[in-house]
Amino acid sequence: MLASMRPVIVKQKHVRAVSRGHPWLYRQAVEERPRSLRPGATVDLASTGRGFIGRGIWEPRGPVAARVWTRRDD
Repeated sequence: MLASMRPVIVKQKHVRAVSRGHPWLYRQAVEERPRSLRPGATVDLASTGRGFIGRGIWEPRGPVAARVWTRRDD
């Protein structure tokens, strides 16, 4: 994983939306996240099985937790 030491883990029922290209990860879709994330941090998103599903920018406030810009891990 390139972006973060530990990924943001996405709840299983929300993985499909990100995998299909939805550009937002809503706050209620986050299962687990590193505590030290700062606004604007680049984050890797992973499924509960720890598989990479996307990369985006973290937003600690508001309904959208991350804005996804790629589903590629390179």
